[in-house]
Amino acid sequence: MGPSPLTLLRDNTDVTVVNTVTKTALFTYPVPAYTLDGDRGLRVSADVGLLNTSAVSAPDAIFTLSLGTTDMIEWEFPGISIGVPFVGRLVFEVMAKNSDAIQEVFATALIGQDVAGTTAGEGGSVASNGSGAFYGEATEDGTTDLDLKLAVTLSDADPDLAVTLRRVLVELL
Repeated sequence: MGPSPLTLLRDNTDVTVVNTVTKTALFTYPVPAYTLDGDRGLRVSADVGLLNTSAVSAPDAIFTLSLGTTDMIEWEFPGISIGVPFVGRLVFEVMAKNSDAIQEVFATALIGQDVAGTTAGEGGSVASNGSGAFYGEATEDGTTDLDLKLAVTLSDADPDLAVTLRRVLVELL
């Protein structure tokens, strides 16, 4: 049995992206040099809410996880229904791949209608959810400081279309 994960960051500050089609960071974590070397890595858990109260019919949200200058994975949540709050959890494990110059990420995403909420990400249960599993790689120099970033791109700029990061947890594995 290996060591327990060490919590590096727990942030409950809401970060909302609204009214833009520009890729926008939900959070950036500065990864110190030599954190991603050998067989070590990070687990990131991000809880998000999505809400479309506009007349925009079924817009999309594309989430991107980047390490350094490499976009490791992209995940699209298509068709955000009008007036239906959604809640989701994105979990990423970014690990060195037995080298300080190769990293890989395994990710899972679960997102669905927040049947008890009136605001995205506030409520008690999820119905009609969608999920996915993802894999990606990077060849960044793990002996240098790197930024790990989760960003979102909305397909429509509308003041009533929003994605909110509710909580993020970063753990050293």
